[in-house]
Amino acid sequence: MAKKTIFIRATRISLSRPSRTTIWAGTIDELVNDVFGYTLECGNSWNPKVNRCPKSAKSLVTNLNKASEASCRHYQDTYYELATEAEIAAYKAANGDNLRSSYTLPNAA
Repeated sequence: MAKKTIFIRATRISLSRPSRTTIWAGTIDELVNDVFGYTLECGNSWNPKVNRCPKSAKSLVTNLNKASEASCRHYQDTYYELATEAEIAAYKAANGDNLRSSYTLPNAA
């Protein structure tokens, strides 16, 4: 059985640079091991309640947000959410069948 591909939206808000939104795609295992593993590990080192091996998309988003809060980077915050259908369509239009990359959404200025 093929594993489901999920899409995570990461919005980085910085005091010194414009905000940036990036869409990441992959299975839960790929995203945890290859993309967000270090973020979860750092968050777990500051807050042991951060699960380093989430098993669902919702749990991944929750633990990424906990890890981001725990890392104490006051000059730059990153917020994670599941991507919307419109963002997924934009991702697929930009990347085609390549689901092993990220897509940065254009700024709405």
